[in-house]
Amino acid sequence: MARRRTLRANPLRGAPWLVLLLLLPVASATAPAQVEGSLLVPDGARLAGHAWMDATRAILDLSPIGAQKGALLAWTRAEVTQVEKSRVAASALDAWRVRDADPVNDTFSLGAGSLDGLACEARCVVALFTEGVEGATIGFDAPLDASISWLDAQREFRVGPANQSESITRVAYEGWTSWSVDAPRLGPRVGLVLWNASGVLRADGSARPFHAGIERAPMAPLLGDAVENVTSRYYVLALEGPRFVARTPNATLFAGEPDVGLEGALDAPRAQGDLKVDGRVVEATGSAVHAEGRFLLRPSASFRLLPGVDARDPLSKGTPSVALQGAAAKLVVGGEVVARDPALPQAAKGALAFLALLALLWPFYTRLSPARLLANPNRARLHAIVRGSPGACAADLVRETGLARVVVDHHLRALVTHGFLVARRGAGRISYYPPTQAPDPWAQARADALRDPTRFRIADELFRAPGLRQKELAHRVQVRQRLVSHHLRRLEDAGLVRAEGSMPRRYYPTRTLGPDRRKL
Repeated sequence: MARRRTLRANPLRGAPWLVLLLLLPVASATAPAQVEGSLLVPDGARLAGHAWMDATRAILDLSPIGAQKGALLAWTRAEVTQVEKSRVAASALDAWRVRDADPVNDTFSLGAGSLDGLACEARCVVALFTEGVEGATIGFDAPLDASISWLDAQREFRVGPANQSESITRVAYEGWTSWSVDAPRLGPRVGLVLWNASGVLRADGSARPFHAGIERAPMAPLLGDAVENVTSRYYVLALEGPRFVARTPNATLFAGEPDVGLEGALDAPRAQGDLKVDGRVVEATGSAVHAEGRFLLRPSASFRLLPGVDARDPLSKGTPSVALQGAAAKLVVGGEVVARDPALPQAAKGALAFLALLALLWPFYTRLSPARLLANPNRARLHAIVRGSPGACAADLVRETGLARVVVDHHLRALVTHGFLVARRGAGRISYYPPTQAPDPWAQARADALRDPTRFRIADELFRAPGLRQKELAHRVQVRQRLVSHHLRRLEDAGLVRAEGSMPRRYYPTRTLGPDRRKL
């Protein structure tokens, strides 16, 4: 009568999977909300946290620095343009007595150099700019505490006397954002304008003092009226490979429509627009918005007149707007919490992830009982062969059983993992033994080291004459000294010889060399 096999349910077999199913809703509940949308912020917005920004059209105003004793800015190459304009002027009869001379431009090149000893005067202009410079960028990557705001006019820098000033550079946007940064980042090229400032341009081992601004020189009176020669001079430098040598505290970066990455918080006291939160539309109708998380922002200007907004409201004029996209750990719109902080702290999230991984791997790492391990007939047969012939290798077992090599290797790994067999590597093969009959691994390593005939002769010479040097051993064994050095290292690794003294060292046999040498 055939024996009927009875299946017995294991109450713990499905437990890991049940734990995983219970953890999935908890893990999904702690995921940040995905937010996307655009907001008008007439009163501006505050940003706090860590941010990066790159702007291809921007001005970095360094004028508030005032003075810098050492080097402020360095470059690998510079093209310098010195623009000088002169006029003769009298205080009376201006139309007849003011005569402008043609501007004089002086252009020269500088190699690797720096701007040193900067000193600013009234209405000083020291500014880096990207306008008109191909491939130029200015940005930052640093902790940030800044604001997005609307500036009524385009930001520009003007040089020259008040009644004859001209615009040197500006960013062609009417919507502006300003940032106070002390660690700006410069692209491979950038422009520099100097006005009402003095200092030294150092390059190629030479120093060029400069003074940018207005110089007045009195002339002979004309018809009893005072006459003077007014010279206006400014510098524009096209820099390649620019970098800051000194810190730039209080520098202000003006940028139109930059791309900003923020890891922190955004606060807008009044906002208008729609946000999609995990696909759900949330409307902000002039209410406060607070968002925390990781976002990509694009501040810009907007001129839309929104429905329900009075024409006298700032929302009807040019106002800054912020397009944002990212993961919000917390989002509050008009006092209502739209997305909450994750329910669990980061450490708890890590613990949940570990438990989920453990649940997935549980079935593969449960330890088999001896009965279950040897229930496989092929595995039991391999175990019996090794017990009868200790030291058999995988090739021996393949010949003995006729099984495929991959099947034999799989069963041997299982038997070794669960302590039924012990593997020993030596003489280019892996041998398998019952745990009680496995040889000492150090003894096997020493035997393997002495199996080479040249190495055995070197060990034998040291046993007969301890304290020989490498050169003496090479002469006795009649091999090159480099080969002797190689064999001595192998003997040292096996614990058969030791080296003493300084170079050239002497070699001595250890106490284990004698018995091991006699065995071979």
